[in-house]
Amino acid sequence: MEKLKGSGVACIVNHKWAKHHWETVVFSPYLLNVRFLFQNLQLNVWTIYAAPSDPSLLQDSFNLITEQYNVNLDKNQFHVVTEDFNQTRDGQLDRSPPSVSPKYSQRPFDPLINLNFFDTFRELYPEKFIFTWTNGTTETRIDQIWMSEEAAGLIEASFVADSALITDSDHLIFTTVLNTSELIPNNWSGTQIAAQEHSVDTKRLMINWHDVTKDHLEKLENLIKEKSENRKLDVHLSGLETKAMTYCNGLLATNIKGIPEQQQQAWGTEVDKVWAKISSIILNSCIEGLPHFWISSNPISKEKKKKKRKENSNHTHTAKLIQL
Repeated sequence: MEKLKGSGVACIVNHKWAKHHWETVVFSPYLLNVRFLFQNLQLNVWTIYAAPSDPSLLQDSFNLITEQYNVNLDKNQFHVVTEDFNQTRDGQLDRSPPSVSPKYSQRPFDPLINLNFFDTFRELYPEKFIFTWTNGTTETRIDQIWMSEEAAGLIEASFVADSALITDSDHLIFTTVLNTSELIPNNWSGTQIAAQEHSVDTKRLMINWHDVTKDHLEKLENLIKEKSENRKLDVHLSGLETKAMTYCNGLLATNIKGIPEQQQQAWGTEVDKVWAKISSIILNSCIEGLPHFWISSNPISKEKKKKKRKENSNHTHTAKLIQL
């Protein structure tokens, strides 16, 4: 990509996520789409630089994101939209001194709002003041991270940090911490380890049932109830049931036998989403409420531990001989 003066976008990926990289699409020097494939999930990271010299850049970028979202409705997709928008959503909350001018209204963000995407910082702090850039007289929050509605309730932190000695940018570094356990099935640590990569030490959760007491079980029950309520599990289950009833009634009314393959895939995706929520709630409740330990499922790691135990055993015998 040819970098124009004063512009350019990039995406730096942790090596654990790099193995899931599918493709990178450069739409322009101002818009980059990095796509990752996980089990039953296509994750899109959009990086935007809306140069202030061209007010249409941000709107064009949001429109393109909307277009890409709509052509992939048959897929289980998740989107992260980030970078320097050079635009604030709320002139009174995202700008100092505040302004009620329509120039600083949320209108440019309507395409994202219409997709049910949300501002991750405002998800946690609806009325908090925080800024990422200043010209010395005006402070603004023009650097933002928006995500698909599936991330609602999964944002754990959102904050800014000084960029001095890191990027030396005139913008602060904006960070959002997302719990991906419900978004990526069977992937607690944020990545799925390929079976052939034996050099990576994977782990498996084990509950120590011998130490479990009545208090532990009561705590587990309360945690599951609390997490289910926070994640609105009853709403998701009710919605899935309603969709199933509506579709089945439609089949009966039209006398269609069997479910079309495309509809089967769509239903499979819906069920997988709800099941991922249930699995995550149970798993995280067990980790927080029950005595447990982790064991390695990596044969090489097990062999190393066995060798270390043997070495320690030899040292013990040597110590005894010296005492004699």
